[in-house]
Amino acid sequence: MDEAFVTESEFKTLVLDERNCIDCCFPINIPIDVNRYSRIKFEHSCNGLVLYEVYDVSNYHTIYVVYNPSLKNCRTLPKPPFRKTRVPCVLSFTIAFDPAKSSYYEVLALCDTDTSESIYHIEIYSSKTDSWRDAGDPFPFSPPGRLLVSGMYWNGSVHWIDQWSATLHYFDIECELMKTLAMPTQPYPERDYSRSIVYFKECREHIHLMEMRKDDMPRADIWEMCMDYTGWNVKYNVDLSPLTIVYPSILLDRDFSFRRLGLDVLLIEEGEDSSRLILWILNDKVISFDLENKGFKEMYDVSPDVYVQGFQYMETLAHA
Repeated sequence: MDEAFVTESEFKTLVLDERNCIDCCFPINIPIDVNRYSRIKFEHSCNGLVLYEVYDVSNYHTIYVVYNPSLKNCRTLPKPPFRKTRVPCVLSFTIAFDPAKSSYYEVLALCDTDTSESIYHIEIYSSKTDSWRDAGDPFPFSPPGRLLVSGMYWNGSVHWIDQWSATLHYFDIECELMKTLAMPTQPYPERDYSRSIVYFKECREHIHLMEMRKDDMPRADIWEMCMDYTGWNVKYNVDLSPLTIVYPSILLDRDFSFRRLGLDVLLIEEGEDSSRLILWILNDKVISFDLENKGFKEMYDVSPDVYVQGFQYMETLAHA
């Protein structure tokens, strides 16, 4: 888990290893040159490789760095040759890496076109050639504000979801085609803030989607997608209302039209013996919530000025 923005090349990282009963904290140092004007942001991770954005506010310059924490080596990506001449609107950068298939990886940039904010194209970086390529003709896509911004790599494709239309977009890298699939949730009516998708990630080769209902108490449904894209199965119905007794700050009511929960779902972790949610109680704690027995335990105290993110991690010998 990492702070969203830092001004140095060091991240304070919490390692959660339930199998070996290890929960520890250690720094990750990214071997890149930064100055006091640099801002480093965690962008994406995939099978042991981590992608960071490094933005220099003094000259408005942005670079992207792929880092392997196991080998402690990194690669600065060449500047993407975006199709448009003006500053592009880049919706997401996503690593596509499957060590079972190849030691090389790709990075997908989803960008808007010159003609419309709802027409996009994809450019792909290959670590094998150390170059970018255009992935074909532009295609209609959901507006940026309706998407979960970070793409997610799984089963040879990169996935994005539009919760307002209940649509899953996924780009098949081998065929270089964009496809769609209906989600298990219902489309969101305009100004309906009573529910939202709070989690969409891969764990142990399965996609998990979590929708939170924010009525009187926080409750959620967790679905798992079939490997062949034929449908979704309900995995868990989760009642988080007992947490609000211990952590009343979870129920944050900013105004009468929009209720925001004071917690973030960092990980859905499925183990051999148990499954759990890793939750961040904003400005307070990181806790573990057992999906089987509904018990929870505190793991770490979090300072109010720290932003926390979570991702699955595995060691890999692939060079960045």
